[in-house]
Amino acid sequence: MSIDAPRVPPQRAANHGEVANTIRVITLGQFAVLRDGVEIPHPDWQSRKARNLFKLLVCRHGRSVPREVAADLLWPEQPGPPGNRFSVALSTVRKVLDPSHRHPADHFVCAEDGAVRLRCENVEIDIASFLRLSRDATVAVSRGDWSRAEDLLRSAEQLYAGEFLEEDQYVDWAVPCREEARSAALGVLRMLAHVSQSRGDPLATVAHLQRILELDPYDEAAWLDLIAVESAHRHHGEARRLHTVYNLRMLEIGVAAAPLPPVSMVGPGVSNESFKPLPFRDPKGV
Repeated sequence: MSIDAPRVPPQRAANHGEVANTIRVITLGQFAVLRDGVEIPHPDWQSRKARNLFKLLVCRHGRSVPREVAADLLWPEQPGPPGNRFSVALSTVRKVLDPSHRHPADHFVCAEDGAVRLRCENVEIDIASFLRLSRDATVAVSRGDWSRAEDLLRSAEQLYAGEFLEEDQYVDWAVPCREEARSAALGVLRMLAHVSQSRGDPLATVAHLQRILELDPYDEAAWLDLIAVESAHRHHGEARRLHTVYNLRMLEIGVAAAPLPPVSMVGPGVSNESFKPLPFRDPKGV
C-alpha cells in the first residue's frame, strides 16, 4: 500500500474501428482515465472544469448531482443558474469518454430531471472496487473466514496506491470520498497487521503498522502495538525511539501518552498487555 503512487505508463492507441466500451478510472494516488486501456491525454479534456465535473461525478458514486449544485461547486465565483457553461462542460466530458459517439449520449453520463450522474455500471473505478473489497473482507473476518479475508485484504492493499485525488487536496467536495477511502485503508491495514502478528511475522506486522501511521500519525493503538512488537523482539533502542515520537504525537493533540513498558515485561514469546491482537473495527463510512 504505497503512499507514492506509480504513474500510469503512456500507451499508444491502436484504433481498428472497435467499439470503445471500456472506461477505467484511477483515483487512488493519481487521477487518470483510460479508454480501452489507453490513458486519455490531459489536453483532450480541453478545460479544467470539464475534468473537475467528471471527478465530482466519480465522488458521488453514481448518485445524482443537481445541475445547480454542481455549478455552485465548480464555479463558486459565479453564483446563479448554471447556464451554458455547465452544458459545455458536460458535453466535453461525454466527448472525452466517447469521442467517436459509438454509444448513446447517456451511456456514461446520464442527465435527467435537472441532475447528472455517472453510470457506474459502465465505468470501472478503482475506489469503488477498493471499498467493495474492504467491506467484503470485514464481513469475512466477522464470519471467521480468514482464508477469504486475507485474499480480499491483499487485493485491497494493492488497489490503495495512495490517497483519493491527491492532486485535489484543497477541494472541499473531494474530502468525504477521500476520508472514506482513508478510513477503509486503515481498516485493511489493521486486519493485515493482525494476520501477520498471528503468524508470528514481525517484519510484516511492523510494515503494516508503519503504513497505518503514515496515513494517521495519531493512531495511538498502532503506536503502542508497534512499540510492543519491537520490544518483544528485544529491539529496545528502536522501541525507545518510537516511544519518543509517539509521545510527541500525543502531545500535539493533548493526549496523555502511555509509559514505555519495562524491559522485563517483554521479550520473544512473552505475553505483554500492550501486545495484543488488533481490534477489528468496521472502518467508518465503509
